[in-house]
Amino acid sequence: LGMAVNKGDQLGFIADPLGANETPVEATSSGIVIGRSNLPLVTEGEALFHVASFEQPNDFVAEQIDGVEEVMDEVNARSEFDEPPIV
Repeated sequence: LGMAVNKGDQLGFIADPLGANETPVEATSSGIVIGRSNLPLVTEGEALFHVASFEQPNDFVAEQIDGVEEVMDEVNARSEFDEPPIV
């Protein structure tokens, strides 16, 4: 969360239950990842990631992104869970 992405960047992948087939999930627009699904099972049409996009990003937006990344790093460091994120 809080990561800047460009259109076409791979955000993760979807695999079948046995892991034999993997389909990449790509960003459909450039922006900042502000949300993601942690559910292990998804169906077609569900939102997996939420990307906030800006028509004209400026220095203020870049500063805010850096602040969010720092906060999320602290939150993740204090996490009670030792599990890797589900992507």
